[in-house]
Amino acid sequence: MAGKKKELQLQVVITNQEHWHEVMSAKGLTVVDVYQDWCGPCKAVLSLFRKLKTEIGDELLHFAVAEASHFHTLDAFKGKCEPVFLFYSGGKAVAMVKGVNGPLLQKTILEHVQEAKKKQEMGDKYIEAPVRFIFFEGLYIVLLFQTDLSDDSYTVAIIKPDAVSQGKVDEIKNKFQEAGFILVTEEQRHLTAEQARDFYLDQAGQSEFEDLVKFISSGPCHVLVLSRGTEANKDVPAWKELIEQSDVELMKAHPSEKLKYQESSDSKELASRELAFFFPSFGKEQQKTDTDEAITPEIQKTLALIRPDLLREKKKETLQKIRESGFTIAMQKEIMLTEEQAKGFYREHVGQDYFPVLIKHMTSGPILALALAREDAVQHWRNLLGPKKLEDAKEKAPESMRAEFALENIPINQLHGSSSPEEARKDLEFFFPVEQTLAVIKPDAYKEHKDDILSYIKEAGFSISQMKETVLTKEMAEGFYKDHRGKHFFDELVQYMSQGPSMMMILSKENAVQEWRDMMGPTDPELAKQSNPSSLRAQFAKSILENAIHGSSNVEHAKKNINLIFENINLE
Repeated sequence: MAGKKKELQLQVVITNQEHWHEVMSAKGLTVVDVYQDWCGPCKAVLSLFRKLKTEIGDELLHFAVAEASHFHTLDAFKGKCEPVFLFYSGGKAVAMVKGVNGPLLQKTILEHVQEAKKKQEMGDKYIEAPVRFIFFEGLYIVLLFQTDLSDDSYTVAIIKPDAVSQGKVDEIKNKFQEAGFILVTEEQRHLTAEQARDFYLDQAGQSEFEDLVKFISSGPCHVLVLSRGTEANKDVPAWKELIEQSDVELMKAHPSEKLKYQESSDSKELASRELAFFFPSFGKEQQKTDTDEAITPEIQKTLALIRPDLLREKKKETLQKIRESGFTIAMQKEIMLTEEQAKGFYREHVGQDYFPVLIKHMTSGPILALALAREDAVQHWRNLLGPKKLEDAKEKAPESMRAEFALENIPINQLHGSSSPEEARKDLEFFFPVEQTLAVIKPDAYKEHKDDILSYIKEAGFSISQMKETVLTKEMAEGFYKDHRGKHFFDELVQYMSQGPSMMMILSKENAVQEWRDMMGPTDPELAKQSNPSSLRAQFAKSILENAIHGSSNVEHAKKNINLIFENINLE
C-alpha cells in the first residue's frame, strides 16, 4: 500500500475532462502517461520520473496518468499497446514520446523544463517557440504557419501522410473553406528523407527530429496555401476558433499565439523559405493578381556554385550555412566541368587577366551546383556572398561567406552567385537543363504497384513524355542490360525482365536523371529502407534482383536506352 501511495503522490490521476484542463494548465511542464484500462500506467519509468522530480522540484515538473478511453481528447490512443507520454506546458501540448525510451524521455523533459524556466524568468518578454503539431480530431496532424506576402496573410497547412492515406484531405479542406478561408493553391508531394530534413532544419536539435523526418517522409503530404481574403472577409474565424470548432483538442496550436515570431525578420524568412520549398513561383504568381499598391515579395531561384577546393574541404559547413540563411536547396548536382564547359560558362570574362587561372581552378576538381530558392533569392545570395575580390571581402565584409570560407593560399573566392534574375535563369538552365531519362516499372512491380508508382512520379513533378507497355524479348533484355553481360547475375536478370510486361516511360524534368535516381533509392531494398525509407525501392522492391524499377545512370545512357525502346524518337 505504501508503494501505491508513493506512486499516486508522484503522478496525479486525472479523473475527468474538467480535471484534465486543470492539470494541463499547471505552471511548468506536465508529463502525462496515457494508458489502457487493461494494462494500467507504465511502471518502468517511475524510478526515472521520481529521480527527475527530486532534482527539479514540484514547481516546474509535474507527472500525471490518464486512461485513454475516458477522454475524447485521447481518442487517437485508444486501444494502442505502446505507451505514450504527452508533454504540456501552459495548457498547450509541446511534445510526445512513444514507447518506454528512458534516455529520450529524460532529454525531452529536461529540454522543456528548461524552456518553462526561461518562460518564468522572462515573463512578458518571453516569445514562445512555434509548436508545429496539431491533431485533427485527435488523429490527423496538420502543420500551420503564417507569412505575409502582401496585405493578406497566407497560411500554409500541410496535411500529413496519415491523414492523406485515410482519405481525409477533402474533409479538412472543407473545414477550412466553411470557416471562410480561401484556398489559393494546393499540391500533393512525397518528400524524401533528405528533403524532410531540409524542410524541418530549424528543429534539427530537437529530440524527436528523426521521428518527425521518418514520419513526414512515410507517404504523400497534401499542401494548402490559404488566405483570409480581402478586408471584407476579415471577420472569418480566427485559427483558435476554427480549431475549436473542428474538435481539435489534442495539441491545439493557435498561430496568432504560438507564432509570435512572425513579426520578426527571422521568422518571416523562415515562413518564406518554407513556402518556397513547396511553391517556388508562388510570389511571382501572386504579383499578377494583387493590386498595384500591394508589395509582393517574389520567391526566386538563383544559382550557387561551390568551387573545387571548398567543396573538398568544407562542403558540410557550407551547405549548413546556406540553409541557416533561409535558403531551400531545390536542386543540386556535383559535376566535373570540362575546359570547354568552364569557358562557356565564364565567356563574359574572356580577356581578363584572371581568366586562365579561373578556368584552371574550375576544372581542377568537381564543383557543386545548387539551385537555391527563397524570397528575393538573387539579391539575398549576393549580399550573403560579399565582394568578389577576396581582399575586399576580408577587409570590408568579414562576415560575408566569401570571407568566412576563404581558403589559405588560394587567391580565388570559393563561391559563385548569379548577378541578376535573368542571369540566374540562364545559369540554372546551364547546370540544370530539362533532361529526359528512361524509367521502367519492372514486371513484378508493374503487376502489383503500377498505379502507386505512377502517382509518385506525377507528384514529384515529372512529365511523362512517352509511355508504353512492353514485354521484352530475351534479345531485347540482353541489349538493354548489355553493360552487365558476363556478370554472375546476368542470365537471371534477363529472364526476370522478360517474364512479363514492363512499363517503359520517358520522364522529363530539370535534372531528371539524378532526381529519378534519388527517387528510386539504392538497388538493395534493405539498404533503401535504412538510408531512404520513402524511396520507391524501399516501398515496392522485393530483392536486389526484383527491385521494382529501373533508371538511366547518366544522360548518355538515357539517350541510348530511350532509342532502344522508343525507336527513332526525337528528344529535342
